[in-house]
Amino acid sequence: MKIAVIFTGGTIGSQENKDGFLSPDAKNSYTILSKYEKYNDKENVNFIPSVPFQILSEQMQGHFLEALIKHIKERLQEDSYDGFIVLHGTDTLAYTSSILGYVFSYISIPLVIVSSDFPLNDSRANGLNNFIYAVKFICNTNKNGVFISYQNKNGLPTIHYGTRLLQQMPCSASVYSVKNAIYGQYISDNNFCTFDNYIDSTSKNLLQPDTEVHLYQSSSILKLEACVGLKYPDVLPSETKAVLFNCYHSGTLCTENSLLSLANQAKEKNIPFYLTGCYSEGTSYDSEKIYDKYNMTALRDCSPIACYCKAWLILCNNLNWNHMLESYGNDIVL
Repeated sequence: MKIAVIFTGGTIGSQENKDGFLSPDAKNSYTILSKYEKYNDKENVNFIPSVPFQILSEQMQGHFLEALIKHIKERLQEDSYDGFIVLHGTDTLAYTSSILGYVFSYISIPLVIVSSDFPLNDSRANGLNNFIYAVKFICNTNKNGVFISYQNKNGLPTIHYGTRLLQQMPCSASVYSVKNAIYGQYISDNNFCTFDNYIDSTSKNLLQPDTEVHLYQSSSILKLEACVGLKYPDVLPSETKAVLFNCYHSGTLCTENSLLSLANQAKEKNIPFYLTGCYSEGTSYDSEKIYDKYNMTALRDCSPIACYCKAWLILCNNLNWNHMLESYGNDIVL
């Protein structure tokens, strides 16, 4: 087996400096490979490493994502691999995994993103385990597309879809998928259990494989959040080309005047206004009656971060807004 391993920095590629702060360390970039070599039950794999850039993942921006996409495409063309592993930080893991999940839904091999909650030399770190099960998944599956290998504290090694991750909860590095719709888990080292609560949509491509992908900054998306007592801006910013409003957990929002004023401005300017965090099985509430009046479109059963990333790709690559309601890379969970 031959696996391309791409190092981008993050906690999994960092070490603590003398001043007590973490930063990516070029000298120790391949630490994960040396640690894997000492693992007793390792697969017979030839790892081919590369380093397009090294950053802490909180520094992730559009130009880095463009560079990563270009790098992966070049490696896909240069040689034949059985799979890819991308090492990445946890802070923006859901953003990068969503972007890659949409861009590389067409690939015929698994691309697995691996992170670590602590530096690899810290005994608390889950990075090596995440890497081990990413390798197992690649070696023992015929599944194609973009995934994440991650083991929460006291949890089972889990394989998530790239387009389904939720933002981590504050003060926690645990990783979850929307509606807990994961691809599967390792019950034991060599016993992988898949789950049936997904619809395979990887045959549909948001972008064609030969497309040069753009992710401009800023994204021109106004991203708002349901919040008690918050007054929203009086005027829609001039550069706004889409609005994403993340609702309360039941898919509701406060139909308060300042928000409705923004929604009305978006309607008058023909700017799409999307509601995220909604789901099909939920109860319909009285506040939802205004959605149609203000041209608010509920994006149901999908991660809010995936919705943002899909909108970003649509805006920067001149795609049709109808794609927001269609499933790509298994992002919508029915």
